[in-house]
Amino acid sequence: METEKKYTAESLKRMIADLEKKQEKEGQLLKDELDNTIKKITPSNILKSLLKDFYSSDSLLDELINTAVSVTSGYVTKKMVVGKSKNQVLRLIGMALQFGITTVIAKKFHQFKKNINHFIASFFGVKEETKVKTDETATNEESSFDKNQQNSEFDSKSSEE
Repeated sequence: METEKKYTAESLKRMIADLEKKQEKEGQLLKDELDNTIKKITPSNILKSLLKDFYSSDSLLDELINTAVSVTSGYVTKKMVVGKSKNQVLRLIGMALQFGITTVIAKKFHQFKKNINHFIASFFGVKEETKVKTDETATNEESSFDKNQQNSEFDSKSSEE
């Protein structure tokens, strides 16, 4: 025997009303989500998010600097060699030199940056070795401090016993 659910007119009306309320709530949520999506895809918000990502990304900024330095150095090298010459061979050599310098600096940018920093530090009289020795000395002092502290703790424990 099958047991059929028997609904009364009043229970059906209540269920319909509940479903209509649920549909209204979900419809409102859908409209709100659509409004948020439309606001996010406006050109000004897309530009804002791109700029925020650009400035928050260290690697992207580093790559931009790398590209700018390599292209600029290649261009300056070409201008130093070619100058205002109209000679086609010299201009061709200048373009090849520009391409070569740009490529080398782009590939070896971090080493180039390190060498420039070293040159600037030595030019202004800052010794990097002193910094390293100071760091090593500080580390040695900290470790000797820790050993002395451990020894004093051990001495105090043994004297208590």
